[in-house]
Amino acid sequence: YGLPFNYPMQYLITGNDPEKLAGITEQLKEILKNNPTTRDVHDNRREKRVMVDIKLDLPRVAASGTDPAKLSKTLSAMLDGLPVTQYREGNDQIDVVLRNQSDNRYNLDRIKYLQVPLGNGTTVALSELADINLKLEEGVIWRYNGYRSVIVQSLLEEGVLNFDVVTALKPEIDKLRDTLPSGYRVEVFGEVDISKEVDGQLGKTMPFMLVAILTLLMFELNSMKKMALVLMTVPLGLIGVVSILLLLDLSFGLVARLGMLALIGIIIRNTIILMDQIDQDLAAGHSPWDAVLESTVRRARPIILTALAAIFAMIPLVTDYFWGPMAITMMNGLWVATILTIFVFPTMYVAWFKVKEP
Repeated sequence: YGLPFNYPMQYLITGNDPEKLAGITEQLKEILKNNPTTRDVHDNRREKRVMVDIKLDLPRVAASGTDPAKLSKTLSAMLDGLPVTQYREGNDQIDVVLRNQSDNRYNLDRIKYLQVPLGNGTTVALSELADINLKLEEGVIWRYNGYRSVIVQSLLEEGVLNFDVVTALKPEIDKLRDTLPSGYRVEVFGEVDISKEVDGQLGKTMPFMLVAILTLLMFELNSMKKMALVLMTVPLGLIGVVSILLLLDLSFGLVARLGMLALIGIIIRNTIILMDQIDQDLAAGHSPWDAVLESTVRRARPIILTALAAIFAMIPLVTDYFWGPMAITMMNGLWVATILTIFVFPTMYVAWFKVKEP
């Protein structure tokens, strides 16, 4: 839940030999099946399909006086088809393909006796110039970074986190990796891999973000003490985030973490609005106690209405597979943080600046 992957558990196997890939795939599937938290373990390989294998006998082709290249092109046109023109249907251009009848293309006996033209103007059965057999081929050849690949994937039991399963399976997966031939790899793929990559990028940029936030707060508030008080209100949003994740049994995934980062910005903004109003009232000559009370009452309505507007705007995203966790995190965190900011921040301000009740 949170990223556009149908299966929370995915492993990528890469290599060149399809037979070796198949063997590694079965070993990996067995490891996943033996774990009690996984279900519906399978891979993305398609069923093999029957193909007609035509191998030209070059000496016989040369003896017949036929150019092998032209013969290959003729066979391709007869069996696969040759685009001869196009016609337009609406905004689409559709190819008109010339090829042999389907009975002649899929029946091995008919293919053997398919008449192909020779250089002298006569025809001969295809079986006279080529060895024709049926063989099984992969229905789809998946590639990753240029290598043949197979993805082994599974669902998880309810309430199980894919990161926990990856950690639990790591010893067995490492043993499998030690037995792999040269050039073959088994890697964590899908949601777990993308989350780790994005987390790494966030980890690199986070120090710069924090410095930028602190710098802006200093310019805005002109006080280390006020800045510290603003930052102390940030955990108020975590109460709503943690409670909804526990209630709905959701994981704190990548998109949920992004939602929490956005929520922190909203909480800081609301706190700055209240603090700025308090400063204005103090400058107007109000007592510190009255300034705190009147500023909170005066700013409560716009803060609540702004929060409600943001919450209602998130409702359409709740059921979305990708953005749902962010919407749920921000909605619950926002209303809890808004209420706590209005009622708790004044108390924190009074205690922090030692405001005395008149």
